[in-house]
Amino acid sequence: LRRVTYLVLDEADRMFDMGFEPQVMKIVNNIRPDRQTVLFSATFPRQMEALARKILDKPIEIQVGGKSIVCDDVNQNVVILEEHQKMLKLLELLGVYWENGNVLVFVDKQEKADDLVTQLMRAGYNCAPLHGGIDQFDPRGLDVKKLILVVNYDCPNHYEDYVHRVGRTGRAGNKGYAYTFILPTGQERMAGEVCRAFETAGKEVPAQLKKMWEDYKAQMAAEGKTVHIGGSGFSGSGYKYDQVKRFGDFACLKFI
Repeated sequence: LRRVTYLVLDEADRMFDMGFEPQVMKIVNNIRPDRQTVLFSATFPRQMEALARKILDKPIEIQVGGKSIVCDDVNQNVVILEEHQKMLKLLELLGVYWENGNVLVFVDKQEKADDLVTQLMRAGYNCAPLHGGIDQFDPRGLDVKKLILVVNYDCPNHYEDYVHRVGRTGRAGNKGYAYTFILPTGQERMAGEVCRAFETAGKEVPAQLKKMWEDYKAQMAAEGKTVHIGGSGFSGSGYKYDQVKRFGDFACLKFI
């Protein structure tokens, strides 16, 4: 490592978000101090800035678009529905977008990805699962060419995850579409994170989603509780075996 003169940290926020800060810092601290370091990050919350200051020396910042904002080329959509309605809605979306490009579907567990692949293959859609249980799968480098549609089959649990997922489409000046499925009960707090994504991108928040979030805040206020959104989820808690086993945030389906 002492011979390394050029260090690149790609998808840096995701590495730290998944708890790999100790491992990354151990590598960085063993590389020669006069190295050149380049850091790429799709989102840049305050915690990420603090970590960047540990790694970079007199950095030059190049910002493309807004920090932690979904780009204008992504058409964001939200569907509030029950769990048993998700598959039918997914098939409806595939019927619209299938012939126009590739599709990514994000779920929260690798078992669900495998199950969805089985169901969709039976329906005549050629697809494959991508998750931590598959050899050579690197979720942090996930880049699908000609990606027209991203579907959050399971709603991401924090803002940065949402931005990362929907940001897979709408790249290089191409138009992309993102649909997020939210359960009407049990995911009210996640609705606040998605509302934030619409607002920071300068888009109108869907009426149903806004009402869901406002009703939840009112309910919490009535119980004397305060609701906070905008936490990054950057824990830096360290590598754990079950994180590799599950890779929940990145279990997904790729349609080819």
